[in-house]
Amino acid sequence: MSQNEFSGMLFTASLAFGAIVFGVFGIFYSTYALYASLPNPQRATICDRLRDLCRLLAVVGLVNCGAAAVPLYRVTPNNPTDEILAATLIAASLVLTGVSLVLAFKYMH
Repeated sequence: MSQNEFSGMLFTASLAFGAIVFGVFGIFYSTYALYASLPNPQRATICDRLRDLCRLLAVVGLVNCGAAAVPLYRVTPNNPTDEILAATLIAASLVLTGVSLVLAFKYMH
């Protein structure tokens, strides 16, 4: 296996892992929002654990986003169009990760 093949495989695996992380984050966040919005004066005890898990998943997503940028940079040809597409893909990942971080650390209390 060549270095480019390995980098391509690593990037693909990183994208798949990121999709799983964001999917699980969405499920946990929705569950947290359901329990946190109940009219009961005392929140369900699961809310604290869900908040911590969402924060952990947001940080894991940030690390994964950074880890995906390196193999993508290695396999991207020196063609300006390909470089713009690669930068757009990383920017989109950063925006999704940023939204997850804001939701986890600012709005989950």
